[in-house]
Parts: sequence; C-alpha cells; structure tokens
Amino acid sequence: MERNVDSDHEQKSEDRIDGKTTVYCRTKLLDSRGTPDSVWSFLVLLAGFVSVSIVNGCLYSFGVLLPELMDEFQETRARTATVGSMGTCVGYALSPVTSLSSERFGFRVTSLVFTSLLTVALAVSSITPSLALLYFSYGIVAGTGYSVIHIISVVVVMKHFVKWRSLSSGIIQSSFGVGMLFVSQTTQKLIDWYGWRWAMGGWAMLAFLLLLCGTVFDGRENSNLTKKKWDGKEMYRVEVNDVPTKISVLKNWSLLLYCFSFALCNMVFYVPIVYMVKFSEKHLSISRDHSAQLYIYFSVVVIFSRNIYCTIGSLSFVNRFYLYQFSAAFAGLSVLLLPFSSSYIHLILFMSCLGLLDGGIWGLAPLLVIDVAGIENLNFSWGVFNSVVSVASVSGPPLAGFIADKCDSYDPAFYASGVTLIVASLLMFLRKWAQRHNPQNCRQTLVSSEKDYDEVLKIYERETVL
Repeated sequence: MERNVDSDHEQKSEDRIDGKTTVYCRTKLLDSRGTPDSVWSFLVLLAGFVSVSIVNGCLYSFGVLLPELMDEFQETRARTATVGSMGTCVGYALSPVTSLSSERFGFRVTSLVFTSLLTVALAVSSITPSLALLYFSYGIVAGTGYSVIHIISVVVVMKHFVKWRSLSSGIIQSSFGVGMLFVSQTTQKLIDWYGWRWAMGGWAMLAFLLLLCGTVFDGRENSNLTKKKWDGKEMYRVEVNDVPTKISVLKNWSLLLYCFSFALCNMVFYVPIVYMVKFSEKHLSISRDHSAQLYIYFSVVVIFSRNIYCTIGSLSFVNRFYLYQFSAAFAGLSVLLLPFSSSYIHLILFMSCLGLLDGGIWGLAPLLVIDVAGIENLNFSWGVFNSVVSVASVSGPPLAGFIADKCDSYDPAFYASGVTLIVASLLMFLRKWAQRHNPQNCRQTLVSSEKDYDEVLKIYERETVL
C-alpha cells in the first residue's frame, strides 16, 4: 500500500511491506532530544547507568544476604538461594511482554510504574515473617521490577547512540560492577549494624531514586531514520516495525543459538559468587566480613573489563563472538580450579580473574544481540534474550546448593559449573550453521556504526517524524 500527502510544509509517503510501516517525509521535524550522540543522549546514558547500577547491585548482592536468611529462617542452601534466583529469573522470563509494553505505553511510563512496584516490594520484603512470603514479594514482584528497569535502561541507551554505541555499551554494562561494589559493601555494613531487614529496607530507598532516572527516558520507542531520494527530492525514510515483524525474530537461528549459549553460561557463572561467603567460611575458615570484601575485587575489575572488551570489540579486525567464547572458556577453567584454593590470596585472584572475564560475557551482550538481530529489532530481541537467559539462571544457584547439600561440599558444584561454561563456549562454533539456516529476512550485512556513521540507521523518536 502506498499513500502520498502533500502540504505547504512537508511531503509524506507511506509504504507497508512485510509488516513494516515505512514513512518518507521531506522535513525531519526533529528536536535535540531525537538526535543520536547528542548532549541529551549522554544524559540518558547517565540515567541508565544509575538505574542499572542500583538494579544489578541489589540483584547480585543477594549472596551477602544469603547466610543471614539461612540463619533467620533455618532453611537449606537450595531453598534460600531460590529466592535470589527467582528475583533474577521470574521478571526476566516475561521480558518479551515487557518490551511490547514499553512500545505501547512508552519507556518513561513503563519505567515509572515498575519502579514504584519495586520500591513497595522491597519494603514489604524487609518485614516479611517467613521465607515463603519472600518467594512472592522479592522473588516475583521485586524480580519483575528489576527486569523491567534493566531492560528499558539498556535499550534506551543503545537507541540513543550510533557513533559512540560501543562506548555507551561499555559504560552501561560496567554499571554492574559499580552497583555491586557499592551495594554489596553497604549491605554488609547495614547487616553488621542493624541486621538484614534494615539492609533490605536500604535497597527500597535506593529503588525510590530510580523514579528520577525514569523521568529522563523518552516517552516512546525510537524509530530508525535514513535519507532516501523520492520523486527527485531528498526524503527521510523511517521504518516502524509492527508486532508481527518483531515476533519474527524468533526465527533467527543466530539469535537463538547465542541466547542458548549465553543461558548455559549465565546459569553457572555466578554460582561461585553467590556461594563465595559460605564456601570461604566453611573451607578456609574466613570470616563473613573478610569474605564480603572479595566482592570489592570482583566489582572493581568488572568496571574496567566491560569497557575494555567493548572497546576491543569495536575494532574492525576483532570478532566479538570469539571474545565471548574465549571469556566463557577461561571462566570455566577458573571455576574448575576454585576448589584447589588454599588461602585468601587465591580467592582474591579468582574473583579478579572472574571479573576480568565477565567483560567478555556480559559486557558484549547488547552489541552481540544487535549483531545478530539488528538495531531496529533490539527492543524485542533484548527481551527475548533476557527471557531465555533467565529461565536457565533460576536453576543455577539452587541446583548448585542442592549438590553442595548432598555432597556436604561445594567442590562438585564448582566442577559442574566449570564444565558447563566450557560447553557454552563451544556451542558458538555452530554459528556458521545457524547463519545458513536463517530465514532470508534475518540475514544481514552488518557494519560497524563507528566506521560507517553516515550510513548507519540513525535513531529518532517516532512521534517527531510521524
């Protein structure tokens, strides 16, 4: 279908092909907030950085709360760790729905609604009288809030950058280390001074700060705009993907292979981190305070490693997938060697090494999703990616805890985790096969946005064009 509209100020033509609505207009009708790599883009990056720092800081500092919850409710490792796993998994499992909701109601509204929900859920969790109620208040409700804020923050930042996309990806992903460094240490101090309930209440206060960050996010999902000649005149081409087209990314075998490999990797990567306090206390007689300090080394290294890997991945002669495979394989070898640790220095070296390799796994994730799915499909593809990953993540720490309970040792759990990481790395050698079996509309010739800035799709707000 084709439609032309003429007026004194602009000319538009609209096509609808393969579920995509393409609009050609003579004038940009843009403001500064719609321009990629602008000052507003960096303000959005700052808001996204703070949001992801708080979300990931709380999520992955659950290991600090774990011993306290086990003592409080007199439960096993597996049952208690399930609370943290649900917080990571349940909300992320609904990520595709979250992506579609943000397109329907806008990034800003969706973020503010779920930030309020997260704040209330954490406040209720801090006063819950039983572990069963924590499954609901923290595992389900707070977990959903975590996932929505995380997904929206990453997508909004990626869509606001073209020339500096690798840099922005490194910064937004390194916020994990900043958040974990700050939240884990603050949580341990609050536990020492006031107990775990006040510590979780502190998380609720941090979540309240996310409301300010959400106001910066754009109201609608951005569209993709490029120049094109139309009737001898320079027009601006805007593609707006409809829901059926977005769902078609599920036929992208390259994306699904990467999701499955990453799911295996993420299922076990954080097992040593979750159980580090209990492992060091039981096997090396290290106090909980000293064990909690290990998270400092991990977090500091993560801050730099994610930026370094994204910078290296932007080079023309570097294959990002090889970086991911290298990191996953060597992370597996590191975890296999963890049971042989015999001193606190060994644990410091292990956490530092794991933090360095984390950059090649999580740091490159948004860029690799863009590589296999395209920037125009990032919102829904990133939702699918997190959904698949979360399903596997929920089983990792509880399964490791179950093995540790049965064997009365963490060694078998660490061996299984190390082998799984290596298998996840080897799976990506099937990428060529996946590319050959992709549907025609999923095959892309990808370019580096840093090198072909003028040719890459530029991101603008849909309503400013339509």
